[in-house]
Parts: sequence; structure tokens; C-alpha cells
Amino acid sequence: MKKIYQDTLNRYYTIHLFLVAGMNEEANEYVHETECALCNKYYGLLNATGGINCEKCPIYEHTGHKSCRNTPYYKFKTLFTLKACEAEIAFLEKVLT
Repeated sequence: MKKIYQDTLNRYYTIHLFLVAGMNEEANEYVHETECALCNKYYGLLNATGGINCEKCPIYEHTGHKSCRNTPYYKFKTLFTLKACEAEIAFLEKVLT
């Protein structure tokens, strides 16, 4: 598996471990201290029209939506629960493995 895919999954596995242990504050801090490896590579790149360059990201290729729209990410980001984190992990595992 590509390192960038594993780095992305590892980020959510770590968040999951914090949430399972009941360490919600630590999980929240970790989310804000780390970046998604895919976003770090693709989201910040500007395309020729000056927009974001999600089109090369495997998430975009799977969903056809920029900024991880139509994925469990937004529910996780909003709810920040173990169940929402598990849904995000399952989605990422499906797309990235």
C-alpha cells in the first residue's frame, strides 16, 4: 500500500484508539495537531484555474466530490464519536486498500 494511504489510515486508527480509551480530549487535540496525508498532498495544491486540486485524490476519484463531500468525514467532524470514527475508517479502508 502506498505510504500516503497508510499514513491517512494511521491517523484515524490513532484517533480511534483515543476514543476507545475514553480520551476524547486527547483525540480532539490529535485531530488538530495532525493533518490528513491525502489532504496535505492534494487539497492544498492549486490547479490551473486557481481552485483546489482534489481531482487527483483517491477519495475524489471514488466519490466525484471535492473536499471529501459525500463521505463519512463530515459526520465524524461534526459528531466526533467512536461510531462516526469507525464509519470514516471503514470508508477509508474500502477506498485505500
